Amino acid sequence: MVKNTETVTVGAVRELTALELAERELTAGKDSNYSRDAKEAHADAVAISRMGDDLNMFSTEDIKTPVVGQQELTVETTTTTTSKPRSEIKGEPEVLTDVRLLMDWRDGQGLLHVHGKQIALPSNEAIRLLNERRAERVNPPKKDDSAFREAEAAQAKAEKHVASLAKK
Repeated sequence: MVKNTETVTVGAVRELTALELAERELTAGKDSNYSRDAKEAHADAVAISRMGDDLNMFSTEDIKTPVVGQQELTVETTTTTTSKPRSEIKGEPEVLTDVRLLMDWRDGQGLLHVHGKQIALPSNEAIRLLNERRAERVNPPKKDDSAFREAEAAQAKAEKHVASLAKK
């Protein structure tokens, strides 16, 4: 049985993206766009498109992939047990990105991770899954909307100027 947060695509069950869930909340209980008032349907479509602009759930811009060999190796020759990850012992920090799987996925070791699971992945694997739209970011980067705010302010100023000219 498909849950409320899932959908079926090409015979496989996948999790709905954050944008799809927000769209469902916005249009819940409403008729399809073709059978209701055009202005109301258009307003909903605009709201949905603006939600998509705000979400960077598939963005890979701020994920840094470490380049091997940039730092010197600092491995001690004595045999000791440590709780540090292997990459920290080599001197290269592990860069992990939190993602939510939209489809079932097997990692390089053959372990099955089911859709809907939130896991931290190395940067190269996270970038690959995000680009394939098989996962979405749990903590997407913030969008810089300063240009949008400037445009809105300029539009308000222009409308105020036109209104003052109309009064004369």
